[in-house]
Amino acid sequence: MSVPDFLAVGHLCCDLVNGRRILGGSASYASLTARGLSRHTGIVTSVSRDFPFLDVFKGIEIRNIDSTTTTTFHNMYRNGVREQIVSGVATSISSTHIPPRWTDADIVYLCPIADEVMPDVIESFPRSLVGIGVQGWLREWDERGRVRRKEWKNAREVVRHADAVVYSELDLDEPYAFASELALFAPIVIVTQASRGAELFLKDRRVHVPAYRTEEVDPTGAGDVFAAAFLVRFKECDDPIEAAQFACCAASFVCEKEGTSGIPTLEQVLERKKRYDELRRQS
Repeated sequence: MSVPDFLAVGHLCCDLVNGRRILGGSASYASLTARGLSRHTGIVTSVSRDFPFLDVFKGIEIRNIDSTTTTTFHNMYRNGVREQIVSGVATSISSTHIPPRWTDADIVYLCPIADEVMPDVIESFPRSLVGIGVQGWLREWDERGRVRRKEWKNAREVVRHADAVVYSELDLDEPYAFASELALFAPIVIVTQASRGAELFLKDRRVHVPAYRTEEVDPTGAGDVFAAAFLVRFKECDDPIEAAQFACCAASFVCEKEGTSGIPTLEQVLERKKRYDELRRQS
């Protein structure tokens, strides 16, 4: 088991869309993005033995925690807003599930989708660039499985160990006030804004990075593609604005197709980034 360049921690899942079962989960989108960007990739996750999509992850090392069920979401979009019902949640992930050698991964992305990543996991990577996608820590569900927002009570304790924090403006009622609060504890906080781009909260300033405009087919997973691409590029250049622009270009691809089928290669993102820079110079 070699040490990955990029490690995603969170549940792979099944998404039910229009009666069909497709691959879902932040760890899916993030790890496939990292692989597409030529990073040796690993995943720590939990799915049942009959999980039907493992062949999609060719070349990615997976540490699976046995579970009797796979996390499954029924996704519905109304006026651009996603409504979800969860049916079954796989085993939670704690620090004891991280292979010891993997604690030296260059880049780590903690990306829960159903509050499954225990807070102690983030302390396992003292030498890594650590990003967190907080959406799964902001979710709970009722007895019928209908997903709703909840307070993230230990946010400060978690984000103080992170190098970058990413979430969507749709995840909270007051996403920018929350970002300002988190920015007191984390050096980079990013609020993604779908077709408008992303808002970066840095130590000394707030910066808007516009999206690469494209024809949207399915926005699912775009935030996690953004996060993974941001972390990969930031590790290379140490410039959060350049990394966010690169990430906007990467995320635009996944919006053009359903599910994970639109995740781009490094060559595709670099070509689109050239066009992005040209358009910015002309504006």
